[in-house]
Amino acid sequence: MKKNADFWAKSKAPPTTKNVENKLKMAQKSGNLNLVSMSLTTFPEEINKFQELKLIDNWWEAQPILKLDCSNNLLESLPANLAIHLVILITLLGYEYLSSTKQ
Repeated sequence: MKKNADFWAKSKAPPTTKNVENKLKMAQKSGNLNLVSMSLTTFPEEINKFQELKLIDNWWEAQPILKLDCSNNLLESLPANLAIHLVILITLLGYEYLSSTKQ
């Protein structure tokens, strides 16, 4: 079977603010923040103010982040204060290039 070089060479467009906002909105409904394969090079700053965001109609039903999956991105570091935004820290980091955690 011949490998399709074009498939592996394709680069995804960087995430837009709207894409990240939609992911955060879904996370407020479910408690699962899925940032898989979004070509992220830096961790979204919006997560630092996740508890204050009012993205869903019934804000009182908003869930805290229970699971974070940021695998298959280009992240080199994660913020040190990330754990305070997660009730249970389950972070999936497959295929990452982490070199440090921000202080």
